[in-house]
Amino acid sequence: MQPLKILFVTPQYPPAIGGTEQLVAGWAEELVRRGHQAHVFTTRSTHQPTWRGSLPSYEERGGVRVWRFRQWERGRRTMRLMDWGYSGFLRTGQRRYEAGIWLAEGPVAPGLFAALLVRSRSYDAIISMSASTLTSLVVCLVSQRAHTVWINVPLLHLDQLLPRAITGRQHILSSASLLLPVSGIEASVLQTRFGIPGSRIQVIPPIVPMPAEVTAQTASRAQLGLPADAFIVAFLARQVAYKGFHQTIEAISRLLKEFPNLLLVSAGPGDTTENLPDATRSESFRMRWRNLGTVDEETKWRLLSACDVLCMPSTGEAFGIVYAEAWVCGKPVIGANSGAVPGVITHGVDGFVVEPGDVEGLAGYLAKLQQHPDLARKMGQAGRRKVLTHFTARSVGDALEGALARALRLGRNKRLRIASESG
Repeated sequence: MQPLKILFVTPQYPPAIGGTEQLVAGWAEELVRRGHQAHVFTTRSTHQPTWRGSLPSYEERGGVRVWRFRQWERGRRTMRLMDWGYSGFLRTGQRRYEAGIWLAEGPVAPGLFAALLVRSRSYDAIISMSASTLTSLVVCLVSQRAHTVWINVPLLHLDQLLPRAITGRQHILSSASLLLPVSGIEASVLQTRFGIPGSRIQVIPPIVPMPAEVTAQTASRAQLGLPADAFIVAFLARQVAYKGFHQTIEAISRLLKEFPNLLLVSAGPGDTTENLPDATRSESFRMRWRNLGTVDEETKWRLLSACDVLCMPSTGEAFGIVYAEAWVCGKPVIGANSGAVPGVITHGVDGFVVEPGDVEGLAGYLAKLQQHPDLARKMGQAGRRKVLTHFTARSVGDALEGALARALRLGRNKRLRIASESG
């Protein structure tokens, strides 16, 4: 394929932590490895809820050139504006509330928007992440003005479709040259709920990073100071309710008497202890819980190697790349029957899918995996085979190059059609 110059536009980029950040970095770095140019316009933020952060304004990471622009931080007043926008729109459906949603959802980065306006014509294609409605709307308008091929990655949190169904979001989805959902379920929703034709949709999953070496479980436990004989349940995500952390805590607390070697190890930023379930205040639970807080990449892989199962029954996942990362280490996973997760985890094959809020069901699956280590091992290996088949840099990179070629054809045909109509 002829080398292309691609611009990614995303609210945050590594070293900021998150699934979207990892998705963009994986795609961009793989395109660079294949001889293309990949640039990124993003903000200086490292903290999505508040959009706070002061990362350097420019750097190169993995061959990708990254420009970061100052963003407006989101404080209490902005949160109230977002609440007003969402509640008003849900209550009345009136478009006047949408501006509150766009501005408060953020990030608002005037310098980024100006750079798009000036430099958009210099790229063969622009790929934007719809994690931010406002940013994607600006990309949409700028690309239409510059007649630049524009590809949108919707990243729909399918459980939140109602507030996402604002006019701006519908316009974004309808205007892009090509949409790249990260799962088959998301692709289906784009067609059935948003009316997007299948000819403008192509599923491109994340690239799952493969560490040079997966450390043995015993060694990883020793490095993390974890007991060698425990049955370790790992929770690796923001430690908040919608990620399933509270449900995981409740399920673990129900199993403590039956399984004395059970240990929950959590990692990721989270709520204060006042917002956690009462079970966390008991001495018996605290003895079976290790909270590592926010961890680096090396510690993340150690935890995935050290654990027996990854448990993240989240109700807000567009994909859930951490499930695939656990499979890399040969571990079974438990997710929620919500959003795109049922299309990522094959229930009963490489993990289990539990209903949101079903603490009893989650406890049952955890107990089953502890009682049947052969089943856990079999599931973990099935997951690893899935990763090596569908989520490697080679397979995803091939699909991404194919999508770019397809988008360029669609864009070229669109320009020819516009030219003929105007003539």
